[in-house]
Amino acid sequence: MFLFDFPIRFTPKLVAEYERRCYPDDSNPQVFQYRDRPPAYQILGTFEGVRPLVEEFDLPKAHNNHFCLRWSGADELIKTKVSLPRRFKNYSVERFGLRIQPFPIGKSQSKSTRDIKKSATFVTQPRYWLEWEDYLVQVCRTRIFAYPVKEIKSNLSNPFSLSFRGMYVEERWHPYRGTARNFFWKEPCVSRREADQFIQDALRLLYGYKPIGRPPGTKKFNSPEEFKPAYRKAYLNIARREDEPNREAVASELGVSASTFYRRLGEYHLPFPPDLS
Repeated sequence: MFLFDFPIRFTPKLVAEYERRCYPDDSNPQVFQYRDRPPAYQILGTFEGVRPLVEEFDLPKAHNNHFCLRWSGADELIKTKVSLPRRFKNYSVERFGLRIQPFPIGKSQSKSTRDIKKSATFVTQPRYWLEWEDYLVQVCRTRIFAYPVKEIKSNLSNPFSLSFRGMYVEERWHPYRGTARNFFWKEPCVSRREADQFIQDALRLLYGYKPIGRPPGTKKFNSPEEFKPAYRKAYLNIARREDEPNREAVASELGVSASTFYRRLGEYHLPFPPDLS
């Protein structure tokens, strides 16, 4: 019997080890470890250890809510197929979030075709990960650590970040306070140069890793006369598919980077959304 109703394939190994994977025990499973290397957990709202995070991020307080914590290598934050430098193998990622209801999907299961319920009221949009076809997790906290994922040790009674000596970059998302990022350095044991390299790498992972170079579309639309009609057309194209187009979607439709898109809006003194009259 699987009390969590977690949508995974229950292999014979998981069935045989079900008792070992539950905390505090299999008759009252408040934490369930559904993956080993690297570890991942499902956590019920009844678990005392999750209550501080529920308060901190204004998460739903019902005891039957489901939360997820997932460890991974740095490559899991990358949506495109790029070859990461070797040093990224020495980084690990911890993500924590809330399971939310299934959402409409397009051709790709990792992309929604419209705003997810209530997301229009958020100050900034959160990250999501799709754990299974109908199991979407809204990420509240992402931590990137300067040690390899193979060194992660699971801990059912305290599945969150273990105490360690080192450094990490943390991204925190709150629906009404937006997104914030911070760097933590406990008992420095590396040089300032190494720390700066790690911070740069972590931010590249959070922003979406791209090989260093000029953003795409930098040389496109070098005058208002070129940009305005293309901007209007791109917005309308997105509006036909989505209720409320966002800036990133319009930039992608134009074939330019988000930074280039923002720069063009500022240079040409244009509002978002565009004037459609």
